[in-house]
Amino acid sequence: MVRGRCVHELLRLGTAIIGLIAMGNCLVFAQGSTAAISGVARDTTGALIPGVSVIVKHLESGLTRTAVTNENGGNVTHNLRDLMFRMQTGDTAVPEWAHRFDERLKEILVARDDKALVQLWPASDDARRSHPMPDHFLPIVYAYAVTDAHDSVRFPIEGFDHSASMRAMLFESGIFPS
Repeated sequence: MVRGRCVHELLRLGTAIIGLIAMGNCLVFAQGSTAAISGVARDTTGALIPGVSVIVKHLESGLTRTAVTNENGGNVTHNLRDLMFRMQTGDTAVPEWAHRFDERLKEILVARDDKALVQLWPASDDARRSHPMPDHFLPIVYAYAVTDAHDSVRFPIEGFDHSASMRAMLFESGIFPS
């Protein structure tokens, strides 16, 4: 009876160890599911630097992605997992979900529809696919939040690189003449 109990306990312990190892590996793999890079380029005085090439390299595959900062020194790249897959497979078509999200966001910003902007993520599948994490979408909301009814928005850069929208948003004050 004692011997059978020891074997049973060893089996439970072995199963628990294997389970923990498997869970640990799942957590490691989960880290690679999505990625995004955002930021601005500044010189030593803190001034924004447009036209800086930012190169992202996927270490495992060796694939690289290059983007150039916009006139505000900024650049945002989302859903790098999808982008890398498209680059690996040679798929240059822009997916419909990326087009739909890009156009919907543009419509919302031009219409100054606060409620629709706040509800866009996570309510929209296209938004979640374009911005896998909310912290990648929220900077758009933050930038919009400091504008008012007198401000306008324009899009100095538009277009796609595979599934990544290169749209740049520039909010301008309507109170002060140019």
